[in-house]
Amino acid sequence: MSSEDKDPYLSELESLDVDNPEALVPEPVEVGVKPAAPAPQPQEKKLDKPKEKRPKKLTAELAPDIPVQLSAVLGSREVTLQELANFKAGEVISLGTPPNQVVDLVVNGRAVAKGELVEIDGKLGVRVLKVV
Repeated sequence: MSSEDKDPYLSELESLDVDNPEALVPEPVEVGVKPAAPAPQPQEKKLDKPKEKRPKKLTAELAPDIPVQLSAVLGSREVTLQELANFKAGEVISLGTPPNQVVDLVVNGRAVAKGELVEIDGKLGVRVLKVV
C-alpha cells in the first residue's frame, strides 16, 4: 500500500500521543439546552355520531363457508402445574358451577352466545338463550 492509499483515520491514530492520556481526551464542548415545552393538555374527542353496529347477517353473507370451532364452556377452574401433574384417570374435578348453569358458546376463543344444556336423542346439545 502506497502512502497515497493510506487510510486517513490510520494516520490520525498514529499522530496521537498515547504516552499522554490527557491528550486523548477531547476538550469539553458546551451545548445549549432549552427546557422542554409543556405538554399539551389532552382534549376530549367529540364524536359526530355513535358508531353503527354492523348487521349480524353481513358477516355470514360475506364468508358463509369459512369453518369455525364452536365450543360450549361448562365451567373452568384454575389449577397449578403440580395439581395438573397429579391428575389421575377417574378423578373428579369440580368446576364450581351447578349442573343447570348457563353455558357460554365460544367461537374461536370469543363468547358469542349463552345457552342451556339439553338432551337430544341421548346426546348433549345446547339451546341458545341469548346471542351476545
